[in-house]
Amino acid sequence: MYKRQIYNNIIDNNRINEPYDKHGTGIDIRRTTNIIIKNNIITNHPISQNIGGGIYLSDCKKTTIEKNNITKNGLGIKIWSNYKDIIPNYTIKNNNFIKNKIQAEFYYRFPQGLLEKTTWNQNYWDNHHNKQKIKTILGYLAILNKKYTILAIIPYLDFDKQPAEKPYNIKI
Repeated sequence: MYKRQIYNNIIDNNRINEPYDKHGTGIDIRRTTNIIIKNNIITNHPISQNIGGGIYLSDCKKTTIEKNNITKNGLGIKIWSNYKDIIPNYTIKNNNFIKNKIQAEFYYRFPQGLLEKTTWNQNYWDNHHNKQKIKTILGYLAILNKKYTILAIIPYLDFDKQPAEKPYNIKI
């Protein structure tokens, strides 16, 4: 499912278990505003050419991802933000991340990525075994030139400060 430059939409109650493109993406959303992705089952999406996976988001504003089963993907969710005039914001909450090779990762353009507003909250992570009750999500700040070529990548961390202890019962 690919959507670009759409506004005020809800992607709800879908079973997405076949990649829509050669890269293996389940849901691919780019340069959108006010999108809700909820109550979906997203499974069996590989990674090809460093693209693909369950959910791919690029330069979106006011995006909420909630109550989804994101399972058995090469990459559960990937966030990419590279436009210098857009400071995206995402709320990712109450999802199940189960048996993905990589649960989540993000790439933010530097320095705009320091202003990025992504909130990870109460997601279930099957590979989370931290007694401190915080899930670390590895991402990167990318330094780009005017042609959007990556010049350097700096590791950057984000956190789900209240990960769920049990998976959610999400049905469609």
